[in-house]
Amino acid sequence: MIDFNLLKVDAVFCISLETDNYRRSEFTKAAEKVNLAFKFHIVKRHKKPELGCALSHQQLCQIAIEKKWDRILIFEDDCRFNNLYINFKQINKFLDENNSWEIFYLGGMLGDLWLTRNRNIARIRCACTHSYIVNISSCRKITKIDFESAGQPIDRIYKRRFKAYSCFPLITEQDVNLPSNIAPIRNGWSISESRWGKQRRSQYFQAYIKNVYKFIFTINQ
Repeated sequence: MIDFNLLKVDAVFCISLETDNYRRSEFTKAAEKVNLAFKFHIVKRHKKPELGCALSHQQLCQIAIEKKWDRILIFEDDCRFNNLYINFKQINKFLDENNSWEIFYLGGMLGDLWLTRNRNIARIRCACTHSYIVNISSCRKITKIDFESAGQPIDRIYKRRFKAYSCFPLITEQDVNLPSNIAPIRNGWSISESRWGKQRRSQYFQAYIKNVYKFIFTINQ
């Protein structure tokens, strides 16, 4: 059972479009099951959804700077929590003592993943921004990014510009049965939870095997 009361962050936000009442209701139900206290960050739909998504994350980073918070946890309202267990005390220790992390993912669409010498901690390159922790230094970097000129989705920018870690196993995922507010290609998908779980475990195994040499030689950790 995941208990977010054990995770040390200064604030928790969930980004949601003002028209998405159903998503907020479903996220709230999911959050209650894992003892997650959070605040919705309500935004208006942008004429360029991809840019609007990036700006909403950027707004939260600006709030963190103004409040002088050390780190915040950001969710999107299509995030769901799986039934995998994670030791938040180990994550807290890593976040407190490791100075190299810039973004710490709780879930994502895997690109690369390899384990580190820290238990339950992995290095990761992934897509999606539905659940991650960001520290104050990274917040400053993010607020300086001109997302409109960059012309790329926020997750691609994160993947290329920030050193990221994650918990292992990943404990969140997107609800793929919800229509995407950004990527129309996902709309109309329908997939069972069991099938999605099998695909996720397969991703873990493939990424681990592919990058096992990085763990053995402790590359770029």
